[in-house]
Amino acid sequence: MASRALGGLRNGTGLHYPKIALTFLAIAMGIQTATITRIGALTVHTTFVTGMINKFSQLASQALFDSYDIAIGKKTLATELRLHCRDKVRKASFISSIWCAYVAGAVAGTGLQSTWEMRSLFVPVALLCIAIIADQVHPLAVEEEKDQFER
Repeated sequence: MASRALGGLRNGTGLHYPKIALTFLAIAMGIQTATITRIGALTVHTTFVTGMINKFSQLASQALFDSYDIAIGKKTLATELRLHCRDKVRKASFISSIWCAYVAGAVAGTGLQSTWEMRSLFVPVALLCIAIIADQVHPLAVEEEKDQFER
């Protein structure tokens, strides 16, 4: 029996209903987008990487322009510019760490899928369970609310 390829998925390799699998994937990405959009004051796009590239580029260019203004000697705004630049560099670093997580997840997912096939999905489910338990023990949202209230 000949194997037909559908977007890299082949019949007979454990995925008999690719449309249903793609539907579940789309639903999961929609839920992820709806629940994880902000971390502190920073908007984070976890399901499409072009938004993250755009945000990183904006922050990096703002930091570069602030650095240039500091270097040419705008003394009247130097302290304010340094604080603004430091904030932009911190946010750009955070976004680059998210990109590192994307790459690590892609490499790990590819490696696990090639050896464990569909069982490789147990790893992200386990990580999600750990994140849920950690959030129950030490909720991030409560800390953010306290920080915003004290400002």
